[in-house]
Amino acid sequence: AALEAHGRVPALVSALAAPDPHGPDGEAEGDADFEEKVLRALHTYAVGCARPIGGEDGRTLASWMDAQQEKAGGEAKVAERWGLSEDEVKELRRAVV
Repeated sequence: AALEAHGRVPALVSALAAPDPHGPDGEAEGDADFEEKVLRALHTYAVGCARPIGGEDGRTLASWMDAQQEKAGGEAKVAERWGLSEDEVKELRRAVV
């Protein structure tokens, strides 16, 4: 409820899909540790609390997850990168509507 009340779900999705440049060279490449923590929070929210992520946030997150999976070379590899099990990735995908 706190994530919804304070508008944090869109902020979390945006932080993944369009990260602010960081580092000495203004890198825009994702930070694996940060991605893991944000995805864990979104998984807890969407799956554990039964709060599907829909609308523009859902479309953005689904698109980002698809691109990351393709770049990593499959669901197993992206799950490992994110520190999630393959089942958790599948659960999160189902909760993104």
